[in-house]
Amino acid sequence: MGLKERRALEEFKTQSYGNLLNQIKSAAQFEVEVEFNFESLEKNILPDYFAEHVTKVFFTPLINTLNSIAADELGATALKQSLKKIIIQDSNSIHISNQWASLKDGVLTLDHEVSTNVDQIVDRTESLTALLENNL
Repeated sequence: MGLKERRALEEFKTQSYGNLLNQIKSAAQFEVEVEFNFESLEKNILPDYFAEHVTKVFFTPLINTLNSIAADELGATALKQSLKKIIIQDSNSIHISNQWASLKDGVLTLDHEVSTNVDQIVDRTESLTALLENNL
């Protein structure tokens, strides 16, 4: 990874990441642990678009889904009781919306290529929402 890529990653960490974490916790309505595997994204960084891509691929679908599920007390309670941790990574060359999310033992793993199918936000949101609604 070159200097331009490292700068893009550092800029995201310092300027966007904290706000996105706050949005996740607000949407979930509790302090859910989030583990972001930054190293796994290094291989697919397009420096000029990194923050936009990471937000569209991972955070927007996740926040939309959490807002939808926690929209009522039943959903908010189910999330709080069942969701223990969220892992975000680009580890397995996944770029299809119905394969990007898994839930096991309270750990939600979101694994998607950071620069592929970036604008398929609705597809990832629908897939993630269905996964959580069927397993909480």
